[in-house]
Amino acid sequence: MVFRAVTGVLLAILCISSWSWAATPEQVGEAIRKGREWLLKVQKNGNWEKVPSPSEKSNWSTEGGQYGGLTALATYALLASGEPVSNPDIQEAIKWLRNADIKGVYALGMRAQIWGMLPKADWVEEAMARDLELLLAGVLQQPDNRGLYDYLTPSSPTNARVDHSVSQYGVLGVWALEKSGAPVPPRYWEFVEDIWTKHQDVSGGWCYERMPNAGHPINISMTAAGVATLYITQDYLHANEGIQPRGNITRPEIEAGLKWMTDNFQKVGDDWYSWYGIERIGVASGLKYFGPHNWYEIGADLMVKRQTAEGKWNYNRGGRSDVVGTSFCLLFLSRGRAPIMMSKLQYETIDARGNKSEGLWNQRPREVANLTTWVGRRIEQDLNWQVVNLNAPVDELAETPIIYMSGSAAFNLSEEHREKLKTYIENGGMVLGNADGGRPAFTEAFKKLGESMFPGYKFRDLPERHPIYTEQQFQRSRWRTRPPVQGLSNGARELMIIIPQVDPARQWQMNDDSRREELFQLPANIFLYAVDKTMQFKGERRLLKENTSISPERTISVARIEYDGNWNPEPGGWRRMQAYMRNNRRVALKVEPVKLGSGALAATYKVAHLTGTESVKFTQEQRDEIKSFVEKGGTLIIDAAGGSAEFRSSIENELAIIFGPDAAKAVSSSLKPDSPLYTALGDAARDVQYRQYARLELGRLPKDPRFRAIEVGGRFGVIYSPQDMTVGMVGHPVDGIFGYEPESASKLMAALLTYASQ
Repeated sequence: MVFRAVTGVLLAILCISSWSWAATPEQVGEAIRKGREWLLKVQKNGNWEKVPSPSEKSNWSTEGGQYGGLTALATYALLASGEPVSNPDIQEAIKWLRNADIKGVYALGMRAQIWGMLPKADWVEEAMARDLELLLAGVLQQPDNRGLYDYLTPSSPTNARVDHSVSQYGVLGVWALEKSGAPVPPRYWEFVEDIWTKHQDVSGGWCYERMPNAGHPINISMTAAGVATLYITQDYLHANEGIQPRGNITRPEIEAGLKWMTDNFQKVGDDWYSWYGIERIGVASGLKYFGPHNWYEIGADLMVKRQTAEGKWNYNRGGRSDVVGTSFCLLFLSRGRAPIMMSKLQYETIDARGNKSEGLWNQRPREVANLTTWVGRRIEQDLNWQVVNLNAPVDELAETPIIYMSGSAAFNLSEEHREKLKTYIENGGMVLGNADGGRPAFTEAFKKLGESMFPGYKFRDLPERHPIYTEQQFQRSRWRTRPPVQGLSNGARELMIIIPQVDPARQWQMNDDSRREELFQLPANIFLYAVDKTMQFKGERRLLKENTSISPERTISVARIEYDGNWNPEPGGWRRMQAYMRNNRRVALKVEPVKLGSGALAATYKVAHLTGTESVKFTQEQRDEIKSFVEKGGTLIIDAAGGSAEFRSSIENELAIIFGPDAAKAVSSSLKPDSPLYTALGDAARDVQYRQYARLELGRLPKDPRFRAIEVGGRFGVIYSPQDMTVGMVGHPVDGIFGYEPESASKLMAALLTYASQ
């Protein structure tokens, strides 16, 4: 099977990828900023053209037939990399482009990218219609070339020249206009797909002309153009494939092109034109790797290193200017690092005899791509998606907030993959499932997987007042129909979500929101819930790794109090705290579960932590052990995981029983801002940040903790936070948490552990 031969190679290599970026996300952000500044600096009279008006030079030249292309490309790059439309320099460029008489297909293809990035206006609609008419008039009509372009529009009836380079820009322009609402005849996409497929070499690659020759061999840039073009036509011509789930779907032409890219990736060098093409197919395909090559990390590292001190990228190939090079690099860096909305999981299933086979993970090959684009437009944020498998290190899985898993049949993961997926979830991730065709066999297998990874938790219908329904952009109460959703929760956040029966991915694959827009709005809400409406660029991982080069100066042992109930809802939080303490405080953190009532607490530990999401009720023996632990000098740190009201109420009652009436009064109100405890905690207790959900409930914006405490023997023996720290220590934003932002939660717990251990 072609898919196993090619995509399997592309993805299986994930298991040997490295953790660290050569160029850090901060360096990439700085390179983008400097590149934008340089482009704006060299703008003159609203444009970036080399000459004040087009000359009689060649049709391919930016001083001749492609006049206006430099301004179109630079403006597009600036907008795509974050420069606001309101910038007066951008306004001047838009005005110049609006009035420019552009006939070159390269230039038109770039100008067409800009109109959809502007606020709606009558003149924008007119500009789109004008450019679409020009681009359609430029399509070659001879049977052997129909669907390609020459340098200028309109095309000549007798023109038989073949040029894949300019042709991809004609298609790019029409694609951008269609996405912005301009009506494109379906036959256009048929012509484009037919000609590009016919011109693909048996090796899988493309060249500049129809067939490879000594002057124009198969190369990276044209192969990237071919693959990217076929991804575009796939969305228009093959959207109905997979509506009825009948097995995984692949396109042999695309797979062959990707294999050629993989085999020849190291030839790209510093050709910025080619890197822009690589970014296009990387984003379109969701592939993070071409074989062993992480295309974005390699390209970003090269660009960071090659950027000049003044902020530009030199580019003298083929007569191209530094404006072109800088624009291509800005497009690569900014579009390639867009936040990842979700990663589509390629998974294997194992039968009772231990035989492995490919799961039905790709029956709708474009559902996640289309959904990601839809959500990005609605929240006005460029978003990407990826394909992952469970051979990838957990470190890499952590860069996506949601792993999407689909299928129409029962499946069974290997123990190794099950554990890796569980660790991903414990580290703050979520798994979203869709039963293709509404098939119950997949739903049941998905629920069985979740309940086996997290025994004690059960799937249930999400309550009507769930933050996914009430706190996000699209209110469930306004939907015409309300799809059933089931979730597996640890009591604080959703770990896994399944959309059974309805099969919204059918609509995503067809890219059709006309009848049931709520099927797009629901996953948009799930995404916004999972990230608490905050985005992270590619490479910005919230999962910490211990810096083993740091030698700890001391060790703190922490007893995690175990009781009959949900005592450990977020085990990933304490794993992350171990890295946090070593990296930031040079402390080795030794975290051990201690069963309450066993007698080990008071005899061994100075610091203990207690949390939960449900109502708790201790035995008298357990209460006596807690009291003995504190009276002998131990410090008990308590927080309500997720800010659980049930846990808060019950633990306050237990503390009153254990420590008496004065304790009941102490845990009923927060310490004053000038409390000695906050002084002892130092910087961690200043400028504390709360999650948005907590700020709404608190009704104001406090800057200090809201701890409560019980004094025993002249010291704070019990420190209690009704606001969550447990979920915060995991390091991921998620909505519906009454507590501290992850960074503040980690700082506060680190300070409390240090205070309690002294």
